Amino acid sequence: MNELRLALLVIGVLLVAALVGWEWYQRRAARRVERDFVTGPTADPLLDLDAVDEGVSPARVRVEPSISLDVASAREPLREPPVVRVEDARAVQGGREIPIVSSTDTDADTHVDSPAAADDVVPEVVPDALPPMQLVWPPEDRRTIVGLRIVGRNGEKLTGGSLRQALLGEGLRHGELDIFHRPLADGRVIFSAASLTRPGSFDLEHMDSQLYLGLNLFAVLPGVLAGDETFDRMVDSAQRISQRLRAELLDARGTPLSDARIAELRREAAGAGQIS
Repeated sequence: MNELRLALLVIGVLLVAALVGWEWYQRRAARRVERDFVTGPTADPLLDLDAVDEGVSPARVRVEPSISLDVASAREPLREPPVVRVEDARAVQGGREIPIVSSTDTDADTHVDSPAAADDVVPEVVPDALPPMQLVWPPEDRRTIVGLRIVGRNGEKLTGGSLRQALLGEGLRHGELDIFHRPLADGRVIFSAASLTRPGSFDLEHMDSQLYLGLNLFAVLPGVLAGDETFDRMVDSAQRISQRLRAELLDARGTPLSDARIAELRREAAGAGQIS
């Protein structure tokens, strides 16, 4: 009986030793596989080798790559287009002068291209039935010029396409001196609109692909209508154009157009009379 107990005890010890040895062997084999995976030709470059050597599971030592953002270079700022000085900066085309009612000094004639493509330009279509426009301006020494400005809010430029559509929507037509005019039914011009920048003209072929600092609306008095009626028509159109463009309406000095200023300009226009 004692010999049987001893045999069973020895067998039990051997089984426990075999289980411990097998577990130890499995752990070493698994570690060797992990190391081959890290250092072999299919190694994961995101594993920390030092941590694997210490027996830490690769799932716990994976190193995520750092993310870096390319530094975006700032776009070159747009150059400010020049503005015409009323004293001496008047564009002369075809022997006629464009009365510019701006007051800021400048020298060059520059427009800034906008992202619009030149192929997208929609030319102005004037029905053949409309009479030709006529500029009925008195001699320069007898002129009174009443003007308004429309400029973008917060210094923003006006896109040429939107500006052209707003002018056409108010019945203005592109014509003599390459500016826009608001004619009567017989073609005589009531008031005109020029660019705020020198030379004041609009290149209709490329207008939609340009940006503009602003717009000058002006009436040369005495005109084909009474001065106050001319001014009323001009200020009504100017208000609608500025609303369409979400722009600011100013007087010729760049001051916001208050009711008091409108009344003052209207009196000035009324005093200029009408061409008989």
